[in-house]
Amino acid sequence: MKINNYTIVDVETASRRTPSICSLGLVHVSGGKIVASHHYYIKPPGRFEYWNIKIHGIEPYKVKTAPRFAQIWPEIKKYCENSIIIAHNASFDLGQISASLQEAKIAHPDFYYIDTVKMAHRVFPDFPKYNLAYLSLVMDVDLGNHHDALSDATATHGIFDLMQEEYPLQRSNISIYRGSRVKTLKRSKFKGSFDQILKILRNYQADEVLKDETIEEIKNWLNEVEEFKRFHPVSELLPRLNFLLQRGVYDEGVYWIIQRLAMNYYREKKRIEPNIALKELLVYLKSNDSEKISFWLEENFQLRDEFLFNELWRALWEFHFHKLGKIEELISKTSFYLRPYDDIYSKEKVAGKKGMIVGSLSPKKMKYLYHELDQVGASLGGNNPRKVDFLLLAPGKTGLDYTPRLRKILKLKEKGGEFTLLKVGSRK
Repeated sequence: MKINNYTIVDVETASRRTPSICSLGLVHVSGGKIVASHHYYIKPPGRFEYWNIKIHGIEPYKVKTAPRFAQIWPEIKKYCENSIIIAHNASFDLGQISASLQEAKIAHPDFYYIDTVKMAHRVFPDFPKYNLAYLSLVMDVDLGNHHDALSDATATHGIFDLMQEEYPLQRSNISIYRGSRVKTLKRSKFKGSFDQILKILRNYQADEVLKDETIEEIKNWLNEVEEFKRFHPVSELLPRLNFLLQRGVYDEGVYWIIQRLAMNYYREKKRIEPNIALKELLVYLKSNDSEKISFWLEENFQLRDEFLFNELWRALWEFHFHKLGKIEELISKTSFYLRPYDDIYSKEKVAGKKGMIVGSLSPKKMKYLYHELDQVGASLGGNNPRKVDFLLLAPGKTGLDYTPRLRKILKLKEKGGEFTLLKVGSRK
């Protein structure tokens, strides 16, 4: 799905200090077209530093009479709080904005954003670099005056728009930059209420006009949760729902914010167990169930940024959305992660060789293992899998425990490591 309404921001800073915004560029897109673009000079707290001036060319005299950030925030706020924010290296820009608000003692809700650096890593995994200048060059986007905040924001819009053609939007692509810290309601206390507002809005598409009865239902809901207004997620829902009531339309930005907020509230806190997730995926792949594969990608989106599993996640995504790759290769890769053993351990298979053990066995079993190894002139020792002949993998109760150490070993094996992986222990 393509997002057509969003806001791009870019900031330039006076120094390494946070906050120190001296310039901000903003581009607002509606219906897929730029409908507003603004550039602001801002008087930063603190002094300018030489290297920052050298980068963007903004000297102190240019912002001597400029407003402070708090003075322009009311105008920026209307674009940022009810929209998905797009930024290149977003944590920097949003970190500066959030710190500026904090310094001015201005509270703000969470920002919902997409970082075009992270997005470009997923769309173009083989690019040598992902800075704005390089992406603008290879994607034929006009960068204009680089490090001018508005020029950079405009170029980010062009890059994001082109990448959307290759990368369908899912709510898991939207990140959350935390705003003012508030207490979170217990799920048991608010679950029914959240279910209710999702039910009220479930039949609406983004940018669809709200019916009169829906508007009344939203107003009634807001009255019902009034007592929880200072708690998360009600504190996040209130300004967005009031914005819908003002417009009378299920604004696309708010649509995605509510979808992402629901995902965070219901699913994201759930810890992913790789064993369980991979077993589910193997079933879905063998049945080639497109709907369940799509569901799995979203349910387990955290795996896309994890060492070892990120390549599988991306290959699955490419297969699902672009029909690239073969399902047999995905089945093979998933099966390898679940059962990477070359064979079952026996002392005859390691005679005269050096190895390592990954996982844990009971003291009694370890004692017996060392006794067996001594009988055949084998040994355990060292921490470098490149310098051993075999590795003994000891599964946990539910299968392999994907510790960072094991993930590195499996990645090495996947890339052609010459050591043998042997399963040891009686656990399945």
